[in-house]
Amino acid sequence: GEFFMPRSEAESDVELVAKAEIIARYAPAEAVAIGDGVTDFKMAGAVDAVFARDGLARHMEKMGRPFIPWEDFFEVRDRLAEMWRLT
Repeated sequence: GEFFMPRSEAESDVELVAKAEIIARYAPAEAVAIGDGVTDFKMAGAVDAVFARDGLARHMEKMGRPFIPWEDFFEVRDRLAEMWRLT
């Protein structure tokens, strides 16, 4: 049509990119989520560890779920290295 119509091969009925479904498709032994908003809520429920800030952090607090706060990807990298003993 005359309007932009985004499409995704990983689309669900409510998400353009169904991140939790993608994680399930690959079935990793361990999965980590890094997010900041409402589009990351389902993904956060499907992984072993959640790095959260902004809206996702508030959601995790409200749900009583543990998460690792972060400000930049260097912090995420360093924490993952620590968790996986890469340093």
